Amino acid sequence: MLCAAIIHYYNRLSQHLECLDNLCMRAWNVYILILVHITFPPGSSLIYGYKVMLQLMAFQNPKITISNIQKVTTLRNSYQNRQPVLLAILWALGQGGMKDLQTGLKGWYFNLKSE
Repeated sequence: MLCAAIIHYYNRLSQHLECLDNLCMRAWNVYILILVHITFPPGSSLIYGYKVMLQLMAFQNPKITISNIQKVTTLRNSYQNRQPVLLAILWALGQGGMKDLQTGLKGWYFNLKSE
């Protein structure tokens, strides 16, 4: 029952995200990525809703994960000393590679290159 409810909400969110244009989706992706780290204290379990949204956006449009690579790199550099936050940023960057391997490899390449 729980799995069916999750799939239902996931499909509903997908339908709503399809209505957004690419520019709006890029801005929303960065906004959510920044909110994840500012809003919740370390160790909070409320972060998973934001992660679901980031993952859904990456599945809808894999290139969105690398469209703002400079902002993601800035976030990565500013949160290097907070390992859970850093791992969440890297996780969000890697989600584009789940559907499009080329996008995932570009994300990791640009991320490692900028160190």
